[in-house]
Parts: sequence; C-alpha cells; structure tokens
Amino acid sequence: MRLADELRARIAEGEWVGETLPPERVLAEERQVSRNTVIKAYDLLVHEGLVTPGRGRAGRKVRDRRVLTVFASQSERLDRMTTSSVDTWVSDVQEDGREPGQTIGVGVVSANKDLAAWLGVERDVPVAVRRRLRTIDGHPDNIADTFYPPVVTEVCPEIMNPADVPQGVLTLMADRGFPQVRCEDRLRWGPATPEEASQLKLAPGVSVLRQNRIGYGPEDLPIRVAITVWPGDTHELRYEMSS
Repeated sequence: MRLADELRARIAEGEWVGETLPPERVLAEERQVSRNTVIKAYDLLVHEGLVTPGRGRAGRKVRDRRVLTVFASQSERLDRMTTSSVDTWVSDVQEDGREPGQTIGVGVVSANKDLAAWLGVERDVPVAVRRRLRTIDGHPDNIADTFYPPVVTEVCPEIMNPADVPQGVLTLMADRGFPQVRCEDRLRWGPATPEEASQLKLAPGVSVLRQNRIGYGPEDLPIRVAITVWPGDTHELRYEMSS
C-alpha cells in the first residue's frame, strides 16, 4: 500500500505519463522489497485505471488521463459549426493541443423503448444510425451514436453514407427543412458494458457517462437522438445557463 501510494503521487505529479513503469525486478531492487510487493502495488494502480495491465514483455504504461473539457451547451450551435466548419468536439480537442480522429459506420436498427419514446416513433420501427468511435492522438476517446427517424432520412439520404458529411449533418438537415431549434440532454452515469469497455479500452472500475441528447425541430418534432458515451475519469462536460 505504501509503495502504491508513492507511485500514485508521482503519477499525479505527471511522472511517466505515456511511458512504461520501471520493471518489477528493477523497482524491487531499488526499494529493497520483494517482487511480489511490486506486483501487488502495480495491480492496485491497474485497477484504479492509472496504468495499463501490460502483456508479456510489454510493461505497464501510465495512462494519459488529462481531462478534456467538452463545452456541451455550445456543441450544436449552428452558428459555431458554420463558422468553424468542423465538429465542435474537434475544436475542443485541437484547442487542447491534441489530434482528433474518428471512424464512421452506418446502419439501420429497430427502435427500442427509449429510442421510440425519444424519436416519437413506434417501437421496433427501423431508424438510421451513424456510429462513430472518436479518438484523441490515436487512442479511443468516446463512442457517439446518432439515430434518425425515417422522416429525416427520406430527405437526407446522405446520412446513410459512411463518409463524413462535409458541412455537418445538422447543417445538412437545416438546409433540407429540418433545422434543430433546441435540444435536451438526459445524463445517466453507470458502469460500462463489456462492449463499451472493449471499444474504449477502459481500465477496471472506470464508469461512464451516457449523454442522451434529443434534438427537436420546429413544432417540437424530434429529429435525432445522439447517444455519447464518455469515460468518467477523463472528461468534464460544461454547461452554461442563463439566469
């Protein structure tokens, strides 16, 4: 425990970020403790999500746990998206001095109970989905799945193309008569599913925040639902609200 406390403090000071921790044998000799003591200390840090488990000869690396601030109340303002010409998450990452990336997949799914209620459709109605795994510096950062009702995809077939939409899907929808005039966020905290943990390469014990954003068009017509899964230890969602 004492060794783990010391290592934890050094990691908190920024030591070894992105680097490999000293080999078990080397640290054991340096601290004059048994190798088993070092292993137990390392295992504690792995469980806390501070370091990677390591495989075979590959040592345990200190995770980059810098917190990304996501300006959630500004992320879908059309004026900001139009002037910057890029996704605002991309802007947030670039302003933090890091490199954003993403992979995109598209498909059709049957609306479950939540999606049906949020999109205003019958349960099991086919709805389109754009799935994105977004990365920072090549490492998984968040999962962003956006669902669209048939009334939208009928006039915006580009949504079903896995290529990036140059002007952004929100701008495309607005140009085709479905402007998003407001959105509502519903936040849920909880453990990651096995699939989410695998995709995001989460450490044991790291919970996630699910940001369920419902977008509404004129006359409060639901036009999209964006479900973003954020690792709870590396993200801060910031909202600005007028009094």
